[in-house]
Amino acid sequence: MRPCLPPCLRLIPLLLVALISACSAPRYTLDDGRQVDEALLGRIRDFGAGEQALRPAIAQSATLKDPACDKQWELPFAVATSDGLSANDRVAWVRGLGVDERLTVIGAAADSPLKPRDKIKQIAGYSREDAVKMLEALSERRDAGRPFDITLSTGKTVKVTPFEVCRGYARLASPATPQAQDYHWLMSLHPLQLAQAGLTEDEALWVVLWTQGLSEEGGARMKLYHYSVKTASAAYNLFTLVSGIKGAALAAESAIRTAQSAAANAATEVLRQQALALASQAAQDRIRDTLSSAGQRLTQQQILSEMQQAAA
Repeated sequence: MRPCLPPCLRLIPLLLVALISACSAPRYTLDDGRQVDEALLGRIRDFGAGEQALRPAIAQSATLKDPACDKQWELPFAVATSDGLSANDRVAWVRGLGVDERLTVIGAAADSPLKPRDKIKQIAGYSREDAVKMLEALSERRDAGRPFDITLSTGKTVKVTPFEVCRGYARLASPATPQAQDYHWLMSLHPLQLAQAGLTEDEALWVVLWTQGLSEEGGARMKLYHYSVKTASAAYNLFTLVSGIKGAALAAESAIRTAQSAAANAATEVLRQQALALASQAAQDRIRDTLSSAGQRLTQQQILSEMQQAAA
């Protein structure tokens, strides 16, 4: 006959199991209030704002359904991870965008089932603590082009459907290397400064279409023409995306009348007619809306000039 143990002693095995489980569970970085690099923190927030502007624009570009361009698959959200960074930098990522070692959403289109700050636990049933392996799994599922399930850290499972866009990934430089830029036929890496002035929806769409246009040209060099428009004593350069000697104009009101007919004829070679309409409206809106923030827009103009030089 077993001796009768006091109630408190009977709880010891349960406490040991709970303790072991707690020790074995992964620990993710929390914001402990420590001092972090404020410049890095600012760039992290700029990075998030830029991704939140670009991801809806990428999704919008899919609605143009250009039949002539080469295609690639995209997702309705963008993710980041702090895995492998120093302790202080990991805290900065948590403070700036809610990003820890797990794949964390930092930008999402309006119809995305995942929202900013959501954390991914499983990708089609696959789960690893290694963020690189999780990124590889996400990339594979994206490029397969078929719907798949993602389970969040909350336990909720959602279905994600990749969508097709014209080839040319539009990406921002990392907060750790904000000046990095590279323009390749598969992907354009834009300097982080492009996002620091605050991209509007139309400007973000223009960046995406520019990137896709650069990709479509492949080895051929793209040329960019610009129209200078003076409004309230501030000069703005509005660039036109062109292929060869033909162009689809991104012009302000004073230039649209002369550019519209040529742009319409070239639309099938550069962008679809719908893209032209969106781009022209974007230019008009940009002039009207930025009279009170000339300095901000001129900063973006300088970055767009860098894009021009890199492509020329």
